[in-house]
Amino acid sequence: MKPLVGIVMGSDSDWPVMQAAAAMLKEFGVPFEARVVSAHRTPDLLFDYAAMAGERGLKAIIAGAGGAAHLPGMLAAKTIVRCSAYPFRRSTSTASTVRSRQSEKVMAMKLPDA
Repeated sequence: MKPLVGIVMGSDSDWPVMQAAAAMLKEFGVPFEARVVSAHRTPDLLFDYAAMAGERGLKAIIAGAGGAAHLPGMLAAKTIVRCSAYPFRRSTSTASTVRSRQSEKVMAMKLPDA
């Protein structure tokens, strides 16, 4: 079955956090894919993933927003598919958490973000 939702994270070390989204999608029977696509290390891959998401049938993208939280915003800027930031704390740094939350808040103010 073709995936309807993309779960995207900047590093495979983010999987312990992002697997919660995968578990919920499985529980509801929603087909998904999970990919590591770094906004910093592989921006071209990120742009290709975003540009082709709609054509591949994705209806939504859940993007991990750890650290500086660039991934969700960059995906949203390059696709027509709805993107949702999943902010999480990568470290105990308050500044890191604040940046992740700010990214989520800004994304929610414009389309096509969810």
